[in-house]
Amino acid sequence: VEWINSLPLKKEMGFLSLTARTDTDFYCNGKGTPYYLGIKEQNLCLCCTEIRGQPALQLQEENIVNLCGNFKGQEPFLFFCIEEVSTFVFQSVSCPGWFIATSSMVGSPSLSPRRGAKPKTLTST
Repeated sequence: VEWINSLPLKKEMGFLSLTARTDTDFYCNGKGTPYYLGIKEQNLCLCCTEIRGQPALQLQEENIVNLCGNFKGQEPFLFFCIEEVSTFVFQSVSCPGWFIATSSMVGSPSLSPRRGAKPKTLTST
């Protein structure tokens, strides 16, 4: 398991692969469409799990195609996508109320306990 320290945020790199989950178990009114988030052309997917009681965003070796092929959705790898004006917000399915956000540090993703809250930057331990 790798911690995410920083990811390139340049649009032209096109590093993320988004795949919607069609499993109706995860469709919740107002929460958005559930997506798997993977790194293009690599077997790495974003995953949100609890470590020492706190949500942690990680990269795990997993093929996004295999995740999509599973009969049942894999909660740690799913994120609800909500469109807000001109931005998108991703909420963890396995850690409800935690959102992927950008940080004031360029290239550092973070998790925030609620939309609009000051996010906690993710670092290695």
